[in-house]
Amino acid sequence: MEPINESLAAFIAEQTVLTIATTVNDEPHCTPVYFAFDPNNNWLIFKSSSDTKHVEEMSVNPFVAGSILPDHSTVGTTIGVQFKGKVHVCNETHAAAKDIFYKKYPFAIAITGNIWVIQVTFFKFTNNKLGFGKKIVWSRTK
Repeated sequence: MEPINESLAAFIAEQTVLTIATTVNDEPHCTPVYFAFDPNNNWLIFKSSSDTKHVEEMSVNPFVAGSILPDHSTVGTTIGVQFKGKVHVCNETHAAAKDIFYKKYPFAIAITGNIWVIQVTFFKFTNNKLGFGKKIVWSRTK
């Protein structure tokens, strides 16, 4: 797997919330979730309860998309990430995911729900700080 751009990885690692978009029967839904990032596997890791609409929809259709914006934005500065991937409930294949998530959010141990992993297949990073309209694109190769 080709590594992602260092500035893209650094930006993602600094953020705390992503918006995940799901769809079932052509009905889109999106929700913000706290997340952690595993740069070695390009996993976006989050925790959600099974009774949420996005988890119900991910159980039917595991292909998701979303965005990551800065926790604090500056007016006039465009910076953010769009992504696509396939979501999986955390299992032995994703053994490191729980540790990564709970290291960033230790309070979440006490919250019910499952750890989920988005195996990212595509990132597009827009960062006008690197030049107007500057985009960095990454796609997973098999």
